[in-house]
Amino acid sequence: MIRACHKRSAEKLLMGCLNNGGLYVKLGQGLVSMNHILPKEYVDTLVILQDKALHMGPEEVQPFLVQLFFCNFIHISMPGLFHTIVGI
Repeated sequence: MIRACHKRSAEKLLMGCLNNGGLYVKLGQGLVSMNHILPKEYVDTLVILQDKALHMGPEEVQPFLVQLFFCNFIHISMPGLFHTIVGI
């Protein structure tokens, strides 16, 4: 009976991590590594988060970098920024 409760709770936690993404996935990944503390049902259920990483398409990367490095503010193009960072 307790195993079924652990399994249901782990599945709800997994869905919460997947639905919220980002840090919640990282939290779930951290919980998987606590296999010496958590019941087996949690570890077995949350292990699929180990393969989850944030996915960004090419169209999302440039705006992210522009925001991160304030390229619009300092008027450096993306290729110019790359050359500045890499030093070529």
